[in-house]
Amino acid sequence: MQKVFLRVFVPFLLAWFLSSFFSSVNGILSVYLIPEFYLTKIELGAIFSTSLLVTAVMQFPLGNLIDYYGPRRVQVSLFLIAAAGMGLFAIAYNAVVLFIGATLMGMGFSGGLIAGFKAMRPYVDVRKIPLVDGLVLASGVLGGFAASWPVVMLLHVISWRELMFMFAVLSLLMAGWFYFKVPDPPRAERSHVPSLVQQFVQNKIIFKSVFFWQIACLVCFAYGSKTAFMGLWAVPWLSTTGGFSLEQIAKLLMMAGLANFVGDLSWGFIAERMAYCFKQPVTRVLCVASVLFIVVQVLLMFRLVSIASYWPWVVFGFCNRYSTLAYAALAQHFDKDLMGSSSMAINICFYGIAFLTEFGMGLCHNYAIGFGVIIALQGLGLLWFVCKGRKN
Repeated sequence: MQKVFLRVFVPFLLAWFLSSFFSSVNGILSVYLIPEFYLTKIELGAIFSTSLLVTAVMQFPLGNLIDYYGPRRVQVSLFLIAAAGMGLFAIAYNAVVLFIGATLMGMGFSGGLIAGFKAMRPYVDVRKIPLVDGLVLASGVLGGFAASWPVVMLLHVISWRELMFMFAVLSLLMAGWFYFKVPDPPRAERSHVPSLVQQFVQNKIIFKSVFFWQIACLVCFAYGSKTAFMGLWAVPWLSTTGGFSLEQIAKLLMMAGLANFVGDLSWGFIAERMAYCFKQPVTRVLCVASVLFIVVQVLLMFRLVSIASYWPWVVFGFCNRYSTLAYAALAQHFDKDLMGSSSMAINICFYGIAFLTEFGMGLCHNYAIGFGVIIALQGLGLLWFVCKGRKN
């Protein structure tokens, strides 16, 4: 098992770590990109949010490609694309080149999560799948944590272009590691691949389900809020409205990132305990967590509490990870054969809403309006879920 951990688990955990790192570092980079390229708020939102749109679109072919060619081969190709995107981003001389580089990075890092899930499933007992999934998600949270204060400290020593070149080289090394050292899944696992027609039918069942769209509305706007805010807009918001330095902002985001990590490890345990001890379904936990997250957003975004204090950011970081319970809720509702399709479908919604949220914030002249719309959409999703549940 130790050999499997080193040859399979570690490389795929690092792959998702890097994916999350580059979806979270945008806010820090914006401090350097805005004055150098004279970027407007709309241009900034377009450059970085497009990578989320590409990630959402890539979920459709990635599922099929990983099923047919295996997660190792697909991940090698994705790392090469990511390296090309980072290299292009590093030598960018205008906003168009930044846009193309960010798009390639979004494509290259789009498969980290689904490839990690697929690669590890053959090696773990069914009862331990939630634990392994939590480990994968937690590695991504650590990537978001690394994209805060540690990056700011690193950028005191090197430039942002050198940072991108460094990670481009790292991606090439990761591609080599995956190609030469990471094994393919067992043949028995690769033989049970559904046909394209079967996968289309499965996807159709998921997307026609009212329950799926209720879950999506309940969690995806919260995920979009977290991604847009922590990934990009927290830095300009805090620097313009609060007068915070980049180091202060990075420390606040670091605390939220640590709370993300604890949340990933905790929400599954909370849901399991609520089901075992109080016979409460995971959907009930989702509703309560949604209320908590909406409340902390209102307090934080509209500055009803001190935004310089650590505790609101810790609560914000912890509560927003309840969205990961969507995988468990969908797995409990749909047949086992639809588990992969339901995960792919919710991933598309996660990244699609994150794109709309991050880009939409760039269109708002007032941060309060953008935050208010995001919070209102979360409230409407919660209201629909509760009212529909009572009716059923």
